[in-house]
Amino acid sequence: MVENNIAYINDLDNGLVLVDVSDKSNPKKIGELKLDGNSYSTALKDSFAFVTNGENGVKVVDVSDPKEPKLLTT
Repeated sequence: MVENNIAYINDLDNGLVLVDVSDKSNPKKIGELKLDGNSYSTALKDSFAFVTNGENGVKVVDVSDPKEPKLLTT
């Protein structure tokens, strides 16, 4: 999923990865949040990412600062 030139990528083993894609020929990883379990999909609403996390349910992540995403639920 891409919003405001930031790609929100689910990494099955590592959680949520945020990539600046404003320069399509030179994407840059700008943030990452490790999550236990497997991260499958993400939905965005305002400055929150809702990440499906396998048997761990849905995790809510504050992405208002894409360089430092913060887990709000455990």
